[in-house]
Amino acid sequence: MDTITVKSIINGNTYQYVDNGEPKSGTAKNVYFSPDKKYVVAIFKEKQDFNQKERLKNIVTKYLKEYKTKDGGQYYLDEIYRWPIDIIESNDRTGFDSPNL
Repeated sequence: MDTITVKSIINGNTYQYVDNGEPKSGTAKNVYFSPDKKYVVAIFKEKQDFNQKERLKNIVTKYLKEYKTKDGGQYYLDEIYRWPIDIIESNDRTGFDSPNL
């Protein structure tokens, strides 16, 4: 079981996740828990192209800010959707950080 540290491509923050060799896996990405299980790091299985990375950047910057200012927006971001809050890169793969369910 390894604890891996990754860095944000948005603001330079660092995040850690635990890789026990058996991530939660979906069609597009693998999901790992942070050591304290307060957030997850999801890493896409396939390399993301420029347009896909730009879409992710808009989600965690522009759209996140817009939703936070709307009535009830914070509730939906934190309790319903668990909106991604940052983008990371790990071993040439793009991923994102999101609060844990």
